Amino acid sequence: MAVGIRGNNQMRVNSLVNAVILLLLVIFGLFPFQKAFSQFSTTTVAKDDKTDEEKRQEQEYLRIGLERYSWVDTELDKCELKKEESDSGSQSGSGGSASESTSAPIQPSGDLGKDIVDRINENKDVYVEAGEKTNVPWQLLAAVHYREASLKPYNPSNGDGAYGIVSKHYPPKDKLSREEFLQQSIDAGEFLQGKVQSNLSNHRTPLQKENTDPEVIKDTLYSYNGRAGAYAAQAAALGFDPSTQPYEGSPYVMNKFDEKRQNMGIITRDGGSVSGQDTRYGAFTIYSKIAGMSGACGAKETGLKYPPNLGQPNELGYYQMPEPTNDEYKFSGGACPAQRWGSKELVGVIYTVAVNWKNKYPNSRLVVGDLNASGHKSHKWGVAVDITVSDNSAAIIGKTEGSVELGKVFVNTGLIKSIWFDDVNVNNQVKAYADSIGKPIIMESIGGHGTHFHVNIQDQFKGPVSEPGC
Repeated sequence: MAVGIRGNNQMRVNSLVNAVILLLLVIFGLFPFQKAFSQFSTTTVAKDDKTDEEKRQEQEYLRIGLERYSWVDTELDKCELKKEESDSGSQSGSGGSASESTSAPIQPSGDLGKDIVDRINENKDVYVEAGEKTNVPWQLLAAVHYREASLKPYNPSNGDGAYGIVSKHYPPKDKLSREEFLQQSIDAGEFLQGKVQSNLSNHRTPLQKENTDPEVIKDTLYSYNGRAGAYAAQAAALGFDPSTQPYEGSPYVMNKFDEKRQNMGIITRDGGSVSGQDTRYGAFTIYSKIAGMSGACGAKETGLKYPPNLGQPNELGYYQMPEPTNDEYKFSGGACPAQRWGSKELVGVIYTVAVNWKNKYPNSRLVVGDLNASGHKSHKWGVAVDITVSDNSAAIIGKTEGSVELGKVFVNTGLIKSIWFDDVNVNNQVKAYADSIGKPIIMESIGGHGTHFHVNIQDQFKGPVSEPGC
């Protein structure tokens, strides 16, 4: 009898604690946490057939749930919220006011000094306007301007202008008017778009103001600077593949990006060999730094795309990967609708990769296998999915180029923990790429994964155990 009373008292205490916490959340307006509570309400009712490990996992989610969801929802919704605010401004007849990423000045951060940041902010409105007119990231224009004219709006004596465009002639001038500088910035944006066609064959997708593949940015900067073979050799010496990553050895692109590329060797005269050391930031280094400071979703890759027909979560807080609305992806024949549920973040990663893969390879589609499903060891917490592509150009041993590119597209989402695939060459290239953009992942060969990728997003997105059958 005493045990029963004690149990009832404990339940009352737990209920009271939950009620107090919920009341505080409502008072402070922290509604993203409600997602966590919807999961807590299902995980606290333990079934008799649950294993000790499953019970331990659920208690762990209860313990860390509030902290986990407080920042996950906030971070992942930033870009989506900015887009909604921008769309709302356009619909209300305001003319589409600029989002925070283009209207607010960037702030000094890390080792990028105040002098550089101040000059970027002085010119920012011109970069943004030119970027809008040419569909080029404004941060990329700033990065090229840094390399070519130290962020000064003037025409040097060589006649190449503020952006170093050798195919045009700009008379030397100490100070450009805003109109002159804007026109040159537009010229630079158009020149960058044209240079995309000189890129490697898999990097010839036109630049976009947001969500441009970082590899396309790097390769375009390499083309802008002339694609010197000496820099491809320098890439090889640094451990990169010179046939697929020649730009990694270019100081114009990558100097000071990481520890092994400080003061890289540089060609000091046209047609010459590497004969000096570069002490400036590479253009991609500048681009990545200021894109991150300005909160640009495309550069930070923290904003996910979600299916426009995404439904409501189930009782466990999981979302179902819906049917494609515009032929963005396909489902594997073995993945029944009951096995297409996962965390919202996993659905976002899959959809983002599917859209980007279709844009990159119009004749290929991502093929989505099991999300949460019975018959697997790890497809039960909402963070795992099996992936192939419709034309068998990737995620198959021996399809090196396509598999590397598919791995990169996943890495670019910024939410990948690991990919299991049984091709060591592919794995090494994808891991090197992930390291080079500051988003390291685990990529391993574990057997049984020679014909598909097994993709895991980060552990903080795990939910309660769910292993549905068909």
